[in-house]
Amino acid sequence: MTRRAAAAAACLCLAACFGTPQGLPVSLSVCSAIPSSHGLEIVTRVGNRSTKPIARLDLVAAFYQNFRYERYHATASLNAELDPGDARDVTLAVLDAPNASLRGQAIHCYATHVGYLDGTSDDAPPDR
Repeated sequence: MTRRAAAAAACLCLAACFGTPQGLPVSLSVCSAIPSSHGLEIVTRVGNRSTKPIARLDLVAAFYQNFRYERYHATASLNAELDPGDARDVTLAVLDAPNASLRGQAIHCYATHVGYLDGTSDDAPPDR
């Protein structure tokens, strides 16, 4: 019986290691960079795990390109808020490299700021 419990605990710990951990009450699926007429954009599926509607989202995404890691900051003000429990694709504008020709999926992608419809917000810990 204790072996089963230990095995179950080990499986849970291992499963927690997969994916990109988020310090804020959102979930992000694969972040993909796409050039657009407005500059570089990042598209990701965002899930709202908070109790309030989300009106703004900022994130940091790291890409591996030309044998280097490059980090980009992106932001989106949502025209229609994202209600608690809902998920949808969100397009974020990249702030620090609008003319980059980057394409593909991010190695790491995590939310740094969530702004709620009521005017409050949450920020990720500074070590991110």
